[in-house]
Amino acid sequence: SVIPQDQALFDQLSAVTQELSTLTFRGAGGLSSEAYHQRLDTLAQDRERLEGALASRSAALRRAVTPITIKNVRQALPPDAVLVEWMRYRPFNSTVKRETRWGGFRYAAYILERTGEPVAIDLGEAQPIEDLIAEFRTALGDPMNTYIKDLAHELATKLIQPLHLHLAQDQRLLLSPDGALNLMPFAALVDD
Repeated sequence: SVIPQDQALFDQLSAVTQELSTLTFRGAGGLSSEAYHQRLDTLAQDRERLEGALASRSAALRRAVTPITIKNVRQALPPDAVLVEWMRYRPFNSTVKRETRWGGFRYAAYILERTGEPVAIDLGEAQPIEDLIAEFRTALGDPMNTYIKDLAHELATKLIQPLHLHLAQDQRLLLSPDGALNLMPFAALVDD
């Protein structure tokens, strides 16, 4: 059961998180740019303070709210491994009209090793990749399909080949897919 002091902290954290989320997505509204950014900063600081207070009261919560940092992820990587994380995202352009600020969905890959700077690689529009994944998955279920290797090679060309410049031959890959990539068996891909 939750003790009253913890419940009060949870309620405050929920309220701050809700306001921060609403303000972030709604935009400045009637606030000046300076007031808007100041309010965002204040809410972020309040959220961090409340999470810290809750975390200090509970080891389980402390683990849950501990921020994930590049440093922590690097330390968790085995010495011979590299993390490849694919992400499905929509680019945002704040300099254009409100209706057209969000672009179409795309995929990007991020490569993280134990040392050096993370590498980001744009892989292109999401829809052609997702269409190819759907076709590949259908082909995997059809033993009569003669194009399976071609599809596997095309997917590897789109998803793996752009990463080759940043990967060593002897590295073990830790894969973290997103979107439709979660539905695809990477081991079935065919590259050069």
